Order: sequence, then structure tokens, then C-alpha cells
Amino acid sequence: SSNQYAQFNTAAVTGPQYRSVGLESGRFILGGCPDHTVDLAIARNIRLGGNRNLQFRLDIFNAFNTVVINDRERNVIYRSPTDLTIVNSQYLPDGSLDPARLTPRTAGFGGATGAQPMRNLQLQIRVGF
Repeated sequence: SSNQYAQFNTAAVTGPQYRSVGLESGRFILGGCPDHTVDLAIARNIRLGGNRNLQFRLDIFNAFNTVVINDRERNVIYRSPTDLTIVNSQYLPDGSLDPARLTPRTAGFGGATGAQPMRNLQLQIRVGF
């Protein structure tokens, strides 16, 4: 989802039923975001004579500075086994965002908690002989 506060439909998750051991969901039911980053490399080779050469190379990782969310809060905390009200919700009961859960460190259930690195440049000079 492009909404960093609602990475998946938290309403689709239900609490454990009576005599549940919590293994009803199975594995790998939540998929992550696709990675649409572009990496570029530009190189210039200069011959110095004989077998010697010089290479300047610029690598640009995530060239278009695309945000790729790679982690989200997947743990849900319920008030009690009989009251399945979500305690760590990203939203308040009126539907507005909880101001205490706006950063990745404090994200509520369904919120983004991590992202891949943003644009990164690397310059390399190589001498061959």
C-alpha cells in the first residue's frame, strides 16, 4: 500500500477463538511491497599507454530516490481474550491517525516500520597496469 500508516487491511485480522493455539493463519499471508528502484552506473576508461589504464566509475543506487517500505508492524495486541479491541491500533476510534503513532518507531498495527536506503552514490577510481 502507498499509505505508510495502513500497509494492509487490519480489519481483515481477527483475534483468536476459544481454545485456539494461534496457528490458524498459516505462513506468508502478508506480502511486501514490490521493489521498483533503479540503479545506474557510469564509467569512463582512459588509456595511459601500454597496458596501463585508468577508470572513473560512478554508481548510483536508488537513482530516483524511491521509497520502498520493507517492514511493517505485524503484531496485534488485543485488550483481553474476551475483548478483541486492538490496543496498538494505528488509528483512533473516530478514524483519525493516533498522534502518538506517527513515527516508524512507534507505529501501530499495520503501520510502516522500515524502508530501504534512499539514494546512494559511490565513486570509484581504478588504476590497471
